[in-house]
Amino acid sequence: GRINNIYDIVVTATDAAGNVGLTKEVAITVTNANEAPVTSGTPLANKTAVVNQAFSYNTSTGFTDPDAGSTLTYSATGLPAGFTINPTSGVLSGTAASTFAATSITVTANDGSLSSSQSFTLEAVNGLIISSISHSTTTVKGGTALSFTVTMSENVTVTTTGGNPTLTLSVNGQSVTATYSSGSGTSALTFTATAPATGDGNAASVSAITIPGTSSIKDSATSAKNLLTTVTGQSTTALAIDNTAPPAPTLALQAASDTGTSSSDNLTNDTTLTFNVTGESGATVTLFNDSNSNGTVDTGESLGTVTLSGTTSGSITASALSGGSYANIKVKQTDAAGNAGSASAAHASITVDTTTPSATITDIQGNGTTVAFGSTTADTTPTLSGSVSNFAAGDTLTVLRNGASIGTATVSGSTWSFTDPGAPNGATADYTVRASDAAGNTSTSALYRITVNDTNANQSPQLSGPSTFSFSDDFETASVSNTIWD
Repeated sequence: GRINNIYDIVVTATDAAGNVGLTKEVAITVTNANEAPVTSGTPLANKTAVVNQAFSYNTSTGFTDPDAGSTLTYSATGLPAGFTINPTSGVLSGTAASTFAATSITVTANDGSLSSSQSFTLEAVNGLIISSISHSTTTVKGGTALSFTVTMSENVTVTTTGGNPTLTLSVNGQSVTATYSSGSGTSALTFTATAPATGDGNAASVSAITIPGTSSIKDSATSAKNLLTTVTGQSTTALAIDNTAPPAPTLALQAASDTGTSSSDNLTNDTTLTFNVTGESGATVTLFNDSNSNGTVDTGESLGTVTLSGTTSGSITASALSGGSYANIKVKQTDAAGNAGSASAAHASITVDTTTPSATITDIQGNGTTVAFGSTTADTTPTLSGSVSNFAAGDTLTVLRNGASIGTATVSGSTWSFTDPGAPNGATADYTVRASDAAGNTSTSALYRITVNDTNANQSPQLSGPSTFSFSDDFETASVSNTIWD
């Protein structure tokens, strides 16, 4: 038996024939001997720490003690600055302030009298961080989909088993959540968000990084580095949030489109009017005929648009208008972000007059007799007459002889008349009449040709008949008489 590590042993002597001799009882005391700790089945492995990222490694897993119940304590040599080892748990921990090359660290496990050591290397590398963010669209309004490119310090692998990673962005002082969309395996990740509905400004910055549950963003090369979620503040000013509607633009009819006797009376025969407009740079200005006066560009009301790229002024040539009055021609603009402004006041009423007055020469009277086309008259002041069509008050009928104006005819109702103040004698007279209105509509009649030839017309006086001359002998006096015939 055994009592307190003392073993009783009985020794008996027996000869070859089997005879039993003397028997002796011997007591043996056994004292336990301490054994040194040994390397376990998981030897210490080389490790990599990330700058500014907490590092922890349980070195106790690399040791075991053959003596049951023994308690090991741990120590280490060669530790870089900022790293320590817990003597009870064997956990080596710390945070590297900067990179350093692989450094050999020796960990010793001690049972109180005997010890065992193992070595491994620890290096520190730069952490995995977001280097920058950028935005693909320059100016947007609230509710617009945003797409941010998030550039990492190196290629990364993204896992989303616990949900998509998110960025909390401060956009013009408002919190916006951007959610990971794509880019795993590269250094450029895409995060999407929605522009806030209030506030204006041009900046967005990262205020927080969230990687939920079992999701991760790690370096693709070793998967040893997790994204440092504490490194924030990356920003972009490429994003401009504009939630303010632009003011009403202005419009004015170009003088060249205001045809006729005046370039400012808004009476014209131009059916494709051109308007000068002013608005916000980058905005699209729409010209429209607000026929129902609701300030909205309804179906069929748009007359044309212009985008003010890099400028605040431009022009719009309206689509063809039919004749009539237009009292509700307006403009409104939509800015580069998509905010629609209110409509302008209506332009002063514009009348588009496409009706052309016309006239014909139906008769020419010479000495009270009709002078037929191509005939001759001795009357140097012939009277012309004819008819008019589409002739309104204020319209003008100009009489031309051989292409030159000789006066304005008198119109009464649908007829007109005019007396030539003096046609050249012995010449052909080609008469036409030109009808015109204040809008600039003009027509010219067919030619009516006559010849004026007055054979009895007054000629220059000539000496004619007998002449009488008398002289005195001394040439002091003389008289001349002559008859002048006209």
